[in-house]
Order: sequence, then structure tokens, then C-alpha cells
Amino acid sequence: MDRNNLLQYQSFHPRALKDNLPMGQFLRLRRNCSSVADYRNHADKLATKLQAKDYPTHLVNRARKRARNNNRDQLLQPRAVKPDLEKIVCINTFSRSSEDY
Repeated sequence: MDRNNLLQYQSFHPRALKDNLPMGQFLRLRRNCSSVADYRNHADKLATKLQAKDYPTHLVNRARKRARNNNRDQLLQPRAVKPDLEKIVCINTFSRSSEDY
């Protein structure tokens, strides 16, 4: 991506989404970069882009550090899918009045 298409921090999106976006982006870099030096180079660029979109510096630095401390090999492993323990089943009776729609 050659453009800074990241979400502005002042947007009206939920706060949790905005606060977790840097971590998700740094983890993506950690998975995609095969060397630590390559990760550092791209992480510098991402940090600059996030700060240009007004993300708080402490939020960017914390996400960057947490992503760097993740083991890349573990990040590349598929996650185990948890079975649906509670399924919601909705049973309705058929009504001819619904044919009007």
C-alpha cells in the first residue's frame, strides 16, 4: 500500500476499534516480515502513518512493542476453531400474510 488509508483516530467509529487497530496492523507486519530488521523498517513506516492519522503516541508505541514480542512462528499457526457451544435456534410458524411482502 502506497497510500495512508488508515482510519482517522477522530472518526466516529467505536473507541475499541480505533484503539485496537494499531495492534492488528503491527501483528500483520510481524507475520508478513520474515526478518526482525525488515519488521523494524516497516514498523517505523507504519508508526509514522498512524501518527499522521492522529493516533496517540503511547497507543502506537505499546502496540508496536507488543507485536514485536510475539513469536512469528506462533503467529503463522492457524488458530484452533472453538465449537459453537450455544446455538440459538429460532422456530417460527408459517403465515400466509408474509406472502404480501
